[in-house]
Order: sequence, then C-alpha cells, then structure tokens
Amino acid sequence: MLSNSYARSSALVVTLLTLLGVFFSVSSYKTVGTFYHAINLKLGFISSTIGSINKDFIDLLLIVYFASFMFSGLKETKVLYKVLYVVLAGPFALSLVLGDIEDAAVLWGIVLLLGALKLRVQLFEKSGEIKNECVKIYAAKCVYKTRITHREFVDAAGCIAPLIIASAALKPYMNVYALYLFAIYLTMFVIPAYAVVSRFAEEGIDGDLLVGALTAAFFGWGTSGYLSHLGWSVPSHPLIFAFAVFGALIGSDTVRYLIGRWKYRYKLRNYSFESVVGGAGVFDGIITGGILAVVVYYLLNTDWWIVVLGLVSLYLLSRYMSTVITIFTFLLFGVFLWIVWEAIKDGMPMEYAVMAVIVLAAILLAGLSYAKKSIRF
Repeated sequence: MLSNSYARSSALVVTLLTLLGVFFSVSSYKTVGTFYHAINLKLGFISSTIGSINKDFIDLLLIVYFASFMFSGLKETKVLYKVLYVVLAGPFALSLVLGDIEDAAVLWGIVLLLGALKLRVQLFEKSGEIKNECVKIYAAKCVYKTRITHREFVDAAGCIAPLIIASAALKPYMNVYALYLFAIYLTMFVIPAYAVVSRFAEEGIDGDLLVGALTAAFFGWGTSGYLSHLGWSVPSHPLIFAFAVFGALIGSDTVRYLIGRWKYRYKLRNYSFESVVGGAGVFDGIITGGILAVVVYYLLNTDWWIVVLGLVSLYLLSRYMSTVITIFTFLLFGVFLWIVWEAIKDGMPMEYAVMAVIVLAAILLAGLSYAKKSIRF
C-alpha cells in the first residue's frame, strides 16, 4: 500500500495531469486546426510569432546549446547547457512538435513545475527477506532486523509528461499504416539503438543521448518523407520527438534496466533500493533526448548544418574511435582475405598464402586488442 505522502503526491500528479488534458483540449479547440498542422520546416510561423527576435540569433543560441551539451561534462559548460535547455531549447523544441509557440510555452511551464515539485507515482513495492544488521556501539553489539524492499516509481516530469506530449502530438496524424510503420521502425531500429548505447549503473541508467537523438532524428525524417510520398502529410518533428521518447523509455529505461537487474540480481537482492523511471525530472534522458533530437534536426535544416555535422563527427570519433577502428579492421581483413583467395586460385604458392593469412590475422588481433575497451554488452 502507498503511504500518506505517496498518496498525496499521486493525487497531486493526477490533478496536474488532468489540468494538462484540459489544456490540450482547450488549445486544440482554440487554434481550430492549426494546433498541430502549422508546423513548418523553415519556421515561418515561429518567425512571424516571435516577431522582434531575430531567427539567426536563435539559431546561434541553439548552436551554443548543442555545443554546451556535447561538453556538458565540464562544470562551466554544464551550467550553460542547463540554462539554455530550460530557457530556449525546451520551449523551442516543443513549439516545433506542437506547432504553436504559445501552447508550447505554457506546456513547458507545466513540465518545469512538475520537475520542481519532484512528483513521483509509486508503481509497486516488493518486500523481500528479513536481513540481520549488526552495529557495534562501544563494547556492546546491537543486532536488529530490517526487511529488504524494492520500490518502483515513475517521475511526472521525466516520464509521464513527455509520453503525453508525444502521444498528443502524433494523434492527429496516426492512421493504421502510419502507426504500423512507426511501430516497425521503433522496434527494429530505435529501441535497439538506445539499448546498445545505454548501460546499467549504480546511479541509474546511463547512456549516449546524442547517438539516440541522431537515430530518432534520422528515422523520424525518413518516416515523414515516406508517408508524404504515399500522400499522407506527417511533419517530421512530432515523429522525431516520439521516436526519441519511446526509444529512451523502452530501450534504456526498460530493456537495459531489465538486463542490468538480471545481471546483478544476486547482488541487488541483498539491498533495499528504489528505481525511478525518468528520475532526473526535466533533465532526464527521456525528455532531454526528445528535445535534443528535434533541435539537431532543425539545425541540420539551417545554414549551421556544416557546424553540426562537424561537432557530431568530432564527438563520435573521440568517443567511439576504437569501435570505428574495429569495424574498419574487419572490413580490411575481409578484403585482403578475398585478395589472397583470388591469388591462390591464380597459382600463388601455398606457403606465401599461409604467411599472408598469418599477417592478416595479426592485423585483426591488433585492431581488436586496441578496441576491446570500448565495446560494451
């Protein structure tokens, strides 16, 4: 059963989410069809709405936001990243997803409020065996018993809010075929990508948000283009945001979490712990990944696209250089092995062929030994 504090928190979450639903209903009625359908890749509607704010200046700030995200491990850039994320990137990305900057600003304010209140809904509580604890106080020993408990929570700002936003943004466009195509790409590509780049850590699920965001942006763009070719107008931004949100929720916080729980099951069963889906609130990977994916896709359609590609290339090479070398080594080994095989068929002496294969095997082992530290499963 839920305690009184959890019950109060749950009631407050339900109340706020109800207000969120009313907000969506009123907004959809107010805009009379332009709430979702006014999305424009060139951002003409944002330029006309913002008016006095120069679009080039916004693009420059978004580039700074993207660069600060890539270097958010540094203390100075981490503060800059959080400020730009809260003030600019969050409402800007939601305006692209929803098609209305005023509704996006109000909705972003609700998300920030949920994050500030740190509201969480408890899914279940599992009580395990009783564990004896021994504490030595001076010469005496005090033995007491504690019951091991496992609690699962869902954060309102980090999980529930982005799910509602993604579902509401996609709903006007989802026919049976579009939903089928979205589910296929999500299951076969986006979810595995998030699962591969994530890992189970003591502080929670840790992962590479940029790779996941790039995957979501690519398949969102591809799905939108394919559906447009078939005659259905589905904007890219809602698809990209939904791919990122559902990919992170299922791939990272579900699949990778379950794998980690199974891998460390014997260690975890001796300790009490709490697990929170979207536990970082507005800075959790579920919602930040969706916002990052939308911003990256937007920047790739501006004059800053070459800067974005350069930053992404530097990031991937610096982080996954060993993996790139591994793939290149396998390809090189296959090509030279084929060359040796063709030379044997043309009459190459067998002793030379054996020596060539040994040299190629040594190159393969050297490449694998260099890259083994970067491969995680």
